[in-house]
Amino acid sequence: MIKERNHFVPQYYLKKWSNDNHTIWIYRTLVSHSKVKYWENKSIKGNGYYSYLYACTSNGMASDEIEDWLNVHFENPAVNTFRKVTDENINLRNIKLKKGEWQSLIKLCAAQLVRTPANFINSMEYYQRIFPKITKTALNKLIIKLKSDSSQSMLKGETEKTLRNLPIKVNLEKASRDNFTRITVNTKIGRAYWLSGIKYLLENTIKVLLNYNWRLLKVHEDIELFTSDNPAMCINYYEKNNYDFKGGWGNKNSEIIFPLSPKIILYTKVGESRKSHEELSYTLSCEINKMIAEHAFREIYAKDKVYNIQSVRKRIIDSEKFKQELDWWKSWHTNQGKIENEYGL
Repeated sequence: MIKERNHFVPQYYLKKWSNDNHTIWIYRTLVSHSKVKYWENKSIKGNGYYSYLYACTSNGMASDEIEDWLNVHFENPAVNTFRKVTDENINLRNIKLKKGEWQSLIKLCAAQLVRTPANFINSMEYYQRIFPKITKTALNKLIIKLKSDSSQSMLKGETEKTLRNLPIKVNLEKASRDNFTRITVNTKIGRAYWLSGIKYLLENTIKVLLNYNWRLLKVHEDIELFTSDNPAMCINYYEKNNYDFKGGWGNKNSEIIFPLSPKIILYTKVGESRKSHEELSYTLSCEINKMIAEHAFREIYAKDKVYNIQSVRKRIIDSEKFKQELDWWKSWHTNQGKIENEYGL
């Protein structure tokens, strides 16, 4: 039976922010009214997921293929190394990780960069922007093929090969009198685009991340880090209080930060050769914690309630927007499945 709850942050990961291995303190960045408590202690199992987030429709049937693939290749292989480096008694200066152990943590980080609801929303904006370029490239290939081969059946086969797994329909219509063919392209951008992008990044682009020099950083003893429903960050840092979250996996000087526990961070800077572990200053630890809170989508997680949280990330109180988002995610699987069925994925 297909799994309904697709956790976009691993439960074993969230347990590092739990005092009892079952519950976690949650601060929501969007609430329906002002009487909602700032912090609520909630079940780990019952949070950090959306129903059928990674379900993909194939031949009219929903599949766990992507969910299982993420578990087998990215979540499960990192478990032992994750627990090793987040052990409260560990001394980072003495820790020695093998190549495979480093790779398991890097892959876990890469998956968290792309598998969250926040990334889905950003990806939709990206695909809307670049789709005209994708279409132009595909159509140019078809025109070349059309000029060299009059067989529309062969042309259609080539089109399906180029655009497989995406909800795109290409229609070729031969004119009755003039010697030309009308080509029309229809698509609906949604879950199928996102899942296809996730798989491409984690099978191909991830290779650049594996070649970087990664470090484990420990925050100041007086600081406990947040984490969130969008925990891994790719940052362009210019100077104190001047940064953005538009960094790229291959952009020189972009920094990737992934909190592994309230005390430990997995970190790399693109193009940097240094690989030693280190402890961070109080000021830098505070700034990173602020980044984590700002980068959250709808939930910030903490080991204990933080009473000045509003000064770090002010929540939005909007009953209409809250209901719209709730209804949108409730109908997510139904609506996305309709698109995937319509395009015969």
